[in-house]
Amino acid sequence: MAGLEVKDVGDGWIPAPPIPGCILVNSLGIIFQKTCGEALHESPQVNLGIEMEILTNGRYIATRHRVVVPEEEAGREQPRQSFAFFVNVDDDVMLEPVNKEEPKSERYRPILARKNLDSLLSATYG
Repeated sequence: MAGLEVKDVGDGWIPAPPIPGCILVNSLGIIFQKTCGEALHESPQVNLGIEMEILTNGRYIATRHRVVVPEEEAGREQPRQSFAFFVNVDDDVMLEPVNKEEPKSERYRPILARKNLDSLLSATYG
């Protein structure tokens, strides 16, 4: 179902429409689509989060995204539903870049997963 938009590096939003038979993965507004064959009828969409950004030392950036109701669906009779599913590591896991060979950025200091999640929730919901 259409409506996913990802933030680009400026102030714009890029539509990320579903394509049947594909999995959509986005990071920093760059959209990658991988064909998966006939068995996949819907278009799963995967947004990389801050945990992946930390683990990859910033190689993959957490994606700001939103879902809007497209104009062509505004008057539809059937209500629209979306289901979000979040996967996080265990609370006591230390998040830090996994590639020990790369120089560490000050931005990605080790942080407990629970503390990181609390920080994100606080920034979002106050």
